Amino acid sequence: MSAGPMRFSSRGRRVLGLILLVALAPFLLILGASLWLSWSMKPVQTYYLGTYTACSLLGGEPGAMTTVRYAEKTAPGRKPEALLPENVVKGSDSEQPLALSPSASLRARTADHDRSHAAHGTRDDRSQEGGQ
Repeated sequence: MSAGPMRFSSRGRRVLGLILLVALAPFLLILGASLWLSWSMKPVQTYYLGTYTACSLLGGEPGAMTTVRYAEKTAPGRKPEALLPENVVKGSDSEQPLALSPSASLRARTADHDRSHAAHGTRDDRSQEGGQ
């Protein structure tokens, strides 16, 4: 007798297919939901997703505690400000998941420039068009 490939009847294939579908369906749903969330969420929402999930899951537990790390805009010599979704882009690594957006960075540099001139009592003549 020769040992050939294992063959399943058409009914056996349907049962095997159903078992695979039932076993893999949760993983496929989780994978699809994860991809959709990563594609559709803003960086600030992604940053707080773990906290949202923990609060939702532990909401019914009276003594449950959740750690919340707030993201703020700050720099040396500046008072921290709330970080708004339009102020950030996705960071370059997992240690710094958020980065200041180019427009927010430009606004901060402009504000620093204006503050510097105000502190020294000088004026920026570049901001006046046509001189006098």
